[in-house]
Amino acid sequence: MSRQNTPLFLARRFSTSADGESRGTMIRISIATTALSVAVMILSLAVVAGFKSELAEKVDGFMGRFRVVALAWSSEGEQPITRIESLERRIAAEPEVESVNAYAVRSGVLKSDAAVSGVMLKGVGEDFDLSFFEEHLTEGELPQLDSVRTKEVALSGSLARLLDVGVGDRVEFMFVESDTPPRRDRYRICGLYDTGFAELDKTYVLTDIRNVQRLAGWGADEVSGYEIKTRDFADVEGLDERLYLATIELECDEAPLMIIDTVADNPTIFDWLKAHDVNAVVIITIMFVVSLLSALSALLIMLLERTRTIGLLKALGMDNGAVQRVFMYRSLFIAAVGVAIGDVVGIALCLAQKHLHLISLDSEGYFLDEVPIDLGVWEVVAVDAGVVVLLMLVLMLPTLIISKIKPEKTIRYQ
Repeated sequence: MSRQNTPLFLARRFSTSADGESRGTMIRISIATTALSVAVMILSLAVVAGFKSELAEKVDGFMGRFRVVALAWSSEGEQPITRIESLERRIAAEPEVESVNAYAVRSGVLKSDAAVSGVMLKGVGEDFDLSFFEEHLTEGELPQLDSVRTKEVALSGSLARLLDVGVGDRVEFMFVESDTPPRRDRYRICGLYDTGFAELDKTYVLTDIRNVQRLAGWGADEVSGYEIKTRDFADVEGLDERLYLATIELECDEAPLMIIDTVADNPTIFDWLKAHDVNAVVIITIMFVVSLLSALSALLIMLLERTRTIGLLKALGMDNGAVQRVFMYRSLFIAAVGVAIGDVVGIALCLAQKHLHLISLDSEGYFLDEVPIDLGVWEVVAVDAGVVVLLMLVLMLPTLIISKIKPEKTIRYQ
């Protein structure tokens, strides 16, 4: 077969020939809908991944991925445990563990001249990993954690606005136990932070661990427990069981220990994230269907308007498969153009939101104060490949019409 009669040459000639106005319009609509579908799918995946990564990072920053606490633990941290260096070394030796941090926490009321608010006073020591709070520090500095105990606290900007206080002002913390008189102490605000996670921002107040131990009447080695931070992308499956076995091996008879999985301990947040997974699946499915229907319509119009051309090609000796490939090449070109435009639009929207913070959220309802974005290369590649492959598979069905076209009839009547 000469070069002029090859399917590739015919496909190129076909793609550049003067098409009917309706076919050209349908092709443009197909490209636009494919581009829109790809952009929406990329944006949906980036937003869902963003919510997961941002919320997981913030919950981990406030509480750690796992916690080791007394078996009689409560969220107020009333039951202390004695620090065990061998346990700290054993946990730190786990490859998935990034850091092990002792902490002390007491729930109570933070009071200013303007208002009061229930909070968790969280005490940390010199060895505590404060990188999360340093990253989100907006004003002032974090409490000094050196050899001299200071009565300083760092709290969130949202809590400071609620109490109508700022850096340098003083607030009073008070907590009450059933069998003892109320205990209170005054602290100077040394810094403000803002993570954008309103629910936890308004809850945690950071201070020197010795302040909490003093208020609770604990010894220098008594703490509420250990926060365990895991490495990025670490597989934590089964880590909680290994940590529990480590506590059993140490035979801590005085205060039996247990492991708390922060994800399981905060079902409201993480079940809400699972609902977003369902939403993303629904959106992506709808976009796939819209894109497929549009591409099918465009291909059918091309086939119907090119019935005479198909008859001529078959009369010249091209078999059904070769003619089908001509239309599949054209369909692949349309899909590729739509996917490319969709990639540009979707990635541009993601970058705009990530760096310009265009869309804000109500942090009370969505936990974050802006739409988070976490876009990976492989997500984009997966969307592109999925769209192109599915389009090609589905578009093979209409081309079966070609086998039903009889050259003698199309040439005779057209």
